[in-house]
Amino acid sequence: MAFDINTHDGTYTDDEDKGELVFHPTFAPLTLVGPRDTYRTFDPSESGGPWTGTVELSPDGRYLMTGHNQRTQLLDVTTGQTRMLAAGAPLAWSPDGRQAVLAHFDGDQDAYPVSGQIRVVDMPSGDIRWTVPLDPGPLPRTVDAVLSPDGSTMLVQRHGDLYAYRRDHGVVWKRSTNIDGLVGQVSWKPDGRSVALADHGLCMLATDSGEQGKCVQWKPQLLGMRAGVQFYGGPEVLGWDGDDLIINAGRDVVHLSETPEILLRTPRDTRQVRIATSGVRWTARQPGPPDLGPAIHRYRPIIRIGGLTAIGIIAVIVAIRLRRHIRRRPPAG
Repeated sequence: MAFDINTHDGTYTDDEDKGELVFHPTFAPLTLVGPRDTYRTFDPSESGGPWTGTVELSPDGRYLMTGHNQRTQLLDVTTGQTRMLAAGAPLAWSPDGRQAVLAHFDGDQDAYPVSGQIRVVDMPSGDIRWTVPLDPGPLPRTVDAVLSPDGSTMLVQRHGDLYAYRRDHGVVWKRSTNIDGLVGQVSWKPDGRSVALADHGLCMLATDSGEQGKCVQWKPQLLGMRAGVQFYGGPEVLGWDGDDLIINAGRDVVHLSETPEILLRTPRDTRQVRIATSGVRWTARQPGPPDLGPAIHRYRPIIRIGGLTAIGIIAVIVAIRLRRHIRRRPPAG
């Protein structure tokens, strides 16, 4: 599992081409929790390029992708080694973790019309396996995609339109819809026949035709729970238990069954959480209060302010001593 705590810090850089200052939000370091509650902390902002806040954990938990403009930083969670993939920014992992979906846009952030490619790459090499074109379209340059369990088909959502692309065959169907969006890299059902979408609930879509099937009204179920699930925005599918969905709603992981059950509750102010879903046994346990990880990262802003204050005090003391030394020096001659 990987999570970070919401922060509101940021830095400004001078964009010489636009002649203005550009704000880059600063996100908290990620805390990764592995088997037997072992920790690893990772700060993507130290990679040398601005971190966009995008985080995608592979289904087996071995690798972590973070977004850095048009590139992807790949962390080997086991060894701690990182490398940059130039093929594009991260969108999703394949369900088996052997491939990833990256987005590459033409031009800079404000280029119009928006065009580019969605690229399926082998992991961890980053070699491009096949691509899907992004035809010229309107701003903003947002896109989402999920890959089928066998890696042969990709669903792409762009500005309310949903496309199904099959490798070596192009578009097999298109659907204009007001869906809220795709709901996670494992939203494709393991049998490959349907995929979950957010559309006034969680609705199943037939992947061979695009026809909508059964919908689950998940919000009323969660609002009726005694534990009071604290959700915001849309859900993310983390896994399947037969026909039941396992979702991340806000800071809670919930099993959507006839009687919904909270499986995991993350710390307050958690901005996002990513869980390695491969082979997970979706059973609840009583872990006690949420653990925020190593304390140094929780108090990093305070430590930073304290360090700057100490440097300022030291500078003032040095200046005062130098001034006194100059005053005491006897005049020449």
